[in-house]
Amino acid sequence: MTNTARSETGKTRRSLKHDTSGMALIYVTVALPVIIGMALLAVDFGRLATLQSSLQAGADSLALAGAAELDQRPDALTRANYAIDNLITQNKSLFATTVATINAGEVDRHFLDEIP
Repeated sequence: MTNTARSETGKTRRSLKHDTSGMALIYVTVALPVIIGMALLAVDFGRLATLQSSLQAGADSLALAGAAELDQRPDALTRANYAIDNLITQNKSLFATTVATINAGEVDRHFLDEIP
């Protein structure tokens, strides 16, 4: 190699060492998976909150349907159970937005004799 070629190579190395024209592409390439991952995580948490709210609203509806029949008559518990079963089987829109399926046999029912 001649002195001129070595001189040219040295200049090229120095100029490449201080060249920052492609750094934005490297930063974007590294940061993009992180940004997409955070966005997907936010969507997952939003879906979780929606699912929890939907299931809570359904549970509240079932509790109110049963409680509306409790009027201290002898057949109050039978009517309350029937109201809960009827709401589960007839009103599928309560749980339509969720991925859970609710069956009448899976619902726990607790009736108290008095207010605690």
